[in-house]
Amino acid sequence: MSKRMLAILTAGFFLVMTGAWPVAAAEKTGGLSEQDSEFVKEAATGSLMEVQLGKIAAERASSSEVKQFAQTMVEDHSKASAKLKEIATSKGIQLPTQLDQDHQEKVQELSQLSGSEFDREYMSHMVDDHQEDIDTFKEQADDGKDPGLKQFASQTVPKLEHHLQMAKQISEKVSS
Repeated sequence: MSKRMLAILTAGFFLVMTGAWPVAAAEKTGGLSEQDSEFVKEAATGSLMEVQLGKIAAERASSSEVKQFAQTMVEDHSKASAKLKEIATSKGIQLPTQLDQDHQEKVQELSQLSGSEFDREYMSHMVDDHQEDIDTFKEQADDGKDPGLKQFASQTVPKLEHHLQMAKQISEKVSS
């Protein structure tokens, strides 16, 4: 084995053993913990989906309440996305600009519906989605490492709870 190869292997071993290797990898996520990075990705992707579905609801919903709710989703989730982007940018992190496969499939599924069928499925999804979001944001507010993300999550929970309450009420109306 050449001296050069031995030096490279020794340096790599040193980086792994001292923990310097994971630190270097963490810098690509702005130094965020795995939980914080996952939260940023989930929150950004979730808001992207809410905005896209809200725009689809404007075209496909038959209920004026569903359309109004959808407009609220577009406005509120656009604001939340802007705030999250501000935090992420300050940490050198780029947010996802496209939906992941699961979210894209839900958008495609709902895009095939219209009228009262769309209203029922969209509102049912909004109830389920907001319940999941509340859990995710509360977990981040309680257990996150980054103070800015913890504050963002904590401040967003009441808005998500309000969305859930509205979604449940409208879902009951359009399901009966």
